[in-house]
Amino acid sequence: MRALNTLYMTVAAIALAVIALPASAQQAPRIRGEVVVFAGTNITVKTPEGKMVDVTLDPKFTVNHAVKAKLTDIKPGDFVGTGAYPDGDSWKAAEVHIFPQGSRQGEGHRPWSSDPTGTMTNAEVTAAVVGASKDQLTLTTNGASFKITVTPETPIVRFTEGTQGLVRKGAWVGISNAVETPNDKYSAKSITVSDDKRYPVN
Repeated sequence: MRALNTLYMTVAAIALAVIALPASAQQAPRIRGEVVVFAGTNITVKTPEGKMVDVTLDPKFTVNHAVKAKLTDIKPGDFVGTGAYPDGDSWKAAEVHIFPQGSRQGEGHRPWSSDPTGTMTNAEVTAAVVGASKDQLTLTTNGASFKITVTPETPIVRFTEGTQGLVRKGAWVGISNAVETPNDKYSAKSITVSDDKRYPVN
């Protein structure tokens, strides 16, 4: 259930709440859900709670594509984002995002989700143990290392460059950089599309 209460950080991960309404235009709410209305660059997203959110995308909006991945796809040197919760002397992953080669977006270790024990760690993989008693990643950032246990239920996605054609009615999307506009609407310059709504998009 914790994973369902998540979000990408901007590509990522992004800290992930389903939707957080801003107090001002400077804040960037995170929106996640299904596109139920598609009219060019104007879309309406239905969140898991049933809220309808109108978003106008920039004509040159960019698309990140969240593709299902496996733990064995992750190698030392990769840069990942992991939402996790304390689990003894390590952490248990709620979700894992694999970022494009060369990306170090949002690097660091910080609070995450509505659960005060949750953390988001965006960092380089310095060790990966797969097939042992525990499938585990070691992430290192700013001189600190974090051991993350990844279970078979943990959703794992790889973020790749997508095309505008992926945004259509029925698509499962996430927006982490939305700006509030008049009449309770939003605008955004980028959007993430997932192949499967069970997997995190923002």
